[in-house]
Amino acid sequence: VTVDTIQDIEAYAQRDRGRPHADPGTGMLPPKVAQMLLNFSLVPPGGTIYDPSCGVGTIPMEARLMGLQVVASDVSPKQAERTKENLAWLNGAFSLPQSADRIFLHDIAQRSIPVEPNSLDAIVTESWLGPARTSPPLPRETEEVFSQSLDLLGRLFHHAHPVLRPGGRVLVTVPAFRVKKRLYRFPVEKLLASGWKQESLVPDAWRDHPLFRDAARGTLLYGRPDAIVLRELVRMRKAD
Repeated sequence: VTVDTIQDIEAYAQRDRGRPHADPGTGMLPPKVAQMLLNFSLVPPGGTIYDPSCGVGTIPMEARLMGLQVVASDVSPKQAERTKENLAWLNGAFSLPQSADRIFLHDIAQRSIPVEPNSLDAIVTESWLGPARTSPPLPRETEEVFSQSLDLLGRLFHHAHPVLRPGGRVLVTVPAFRVKKRLYRFPVEKLLASGWKQESLVPDAWRDHPLFRDAARGTLLYGRPDAIVLRELVRMRKAD
């Protein structure tokens, strides 16, 4: 079977570098990766997604292009405002229909999400991947990042459960670190809690394929071959 894939590089570059605000200091989530996260969240057409750590709005922007309803927040007033301005730019640059997007200031680690119960189809977000790095971390540094990220995600899942519709999903990235030939991976098993079920991102029939040799626990790794910090994609479903 031959599969042809096409990427509109110019459109990606326009959304990435042509928008009013980019943020190279915080990881630069690329638009195509944001698309990937949204697709893996299995949000229904026209559904509502929430990004609780929206940054400059890369995930909300891609969600709008997919025809989804957007709710987004950030703990930083500056980032929340940047997301609003980037979305306003996107609507004009791509002639999108009007939408009642909600962008607000919020600390997901401290307070419940101020939306109606059972009103969100999916939560899609990039979790904290640790500080920017130019050299591999020490083992204790990886454990510190994992511990802090695990605490933040635990709070996210606690606050997410009441506002997701039955069967709604959370799609998050967690950090992984490549140190020489060793890969340090996030303790995904510690995310499991009452009311949640992890869903595999890889069909069982594909797990023996060499491309998915690192996907035995149902997650997917994304990163350049020479990257120190990789993203690991994890999907959790609200239990019925």
